[in-house]
Amino acid sequence: MADTKENTTSAPELARVSHPTLIAALAAFQSELPSIGKGREVHVPTADGGFQTVGYADLSDVNGVTLPLLGRHGLTFSCGTEYSDGKFTLRAALEHEEGGIRVAVWPIQDPTQVGPQDAGGEITLARRYLIGMLTGVAPGGYDDASAAAQAAEARASKTQAEEDAEKGRHFEEEAKAETTRAGVERVWQAARSAGASKAVLDAVAAIGHERKLAEEATATESAPAEDEGAVK
Repeated sequence: MADTKENTTSAPELARVSHPTLIAALAAFQSELPSIGKGREVHVPTADGGFQTVGYADLSDVNGVTLPLLGRHGLTFSCGTEYSDGKFTLRAALEHEEGGIRVAVWPIQDPTQVGPQDAGGEITLARRYLIGMLTGVAPGGYDDASAAAQAAEARASKTQAEEDAEKGRHFEEEAKAETTRAGVERVWQAARSAGASKAVLDAVAAIGHERKLAEEATATESAPAEDEGAVK
């Protein structure tokens, strides 16, 4: 979930500068590019199941700084969706008034297979990546790679927890299948060696205790009855 702050600052009017080539114009653009502020916040999942709030620059922040400066140097940035070989892509172009062009492509999901909000969000994110790829713009703040790594770490932790739970169920089922206390003790030892949690070890131990009580009851029932006439 992102908390947004509206950017109402109008773009400044910049004097035009002519350049003979796209490369010359891009070099001049990059030499003048100011820092792009972090006007938004996003809550990124962490490995411990919580969230971390970090600032980032969204597309409107990037465009507000980048597009007027591109125009100053005779450059334009444009995007459009394309469909080829069964795949949708977002094609971006950085063009120079003298005819040079740079192109970058970003894969996107089939817009007909996702909701309008999801499709729009994906395209907006892709446009932010593409303008950075073509111009060298690198907004400060929110690091998508870092966020992706944190999200992956969180998913890995969840997966590990699921594996631990599955391991616990496995040992408990093995213990229940054992008919003797000695058999359950072997399962308990195996569970401990495998690094099972205390909750799992306690559950297996409880099953072992049940087997012990059952064996004691069986032993009592099978013990020979005393002769009533025997001397005590």
